[in-house]
Amino acid sequence: MEEPIETWLKAAAPILKAVESPAQVEPPARHQEAFLQAVAKKSALAKPAALLTPQQMEAVILHLLRENGMDGLELIGVLDSKKLHCQEKGEGVIYGILNKLEAKGFLQSRWRESSARMVKSYHITEKGGTHLYKHASTLIVLPC
Repeated sequence: MEEPIETWLKAAAPILKAVESPAQVEPPARHQEAFLQAVAKKSALAKPAALLTPQQMEAVILHLLRENGMDGLELIGVLDSKKLHCQEKGEGVIYGILNKLEAKGFLQSRWRESSARMVKSYHITEKGGTHLYKHASTLIVLPC
């Protein structure tokens, strides 16, 4: 005598075999076409990321810091939201540029407490503002 579950499995076997995996089920052609059109439309609307030289990135950083000071992570977030990236890869590049600008006297940093940890906040100096004003043409040629 068979158990009820075994009986059910034997009865369901042909149905289950017909659809072994959702990935094997081909969606209707009209759904595929609609999906591809939606992806193409979204891609066309997406703003491409601008790849900046280190010199352009320096100008952009000075420009962003001219009104409010920011820490490195805040600055990286703003750059990402504006789709501005350095040709050299990695977040460490931004920190290297910040250190270079600080060494030149264009930025000044201050330590501040932020949610139970200390962060370094960067602010533009008068020398940095003058440098930015002299090199404003660097910002004009940006593709964004």
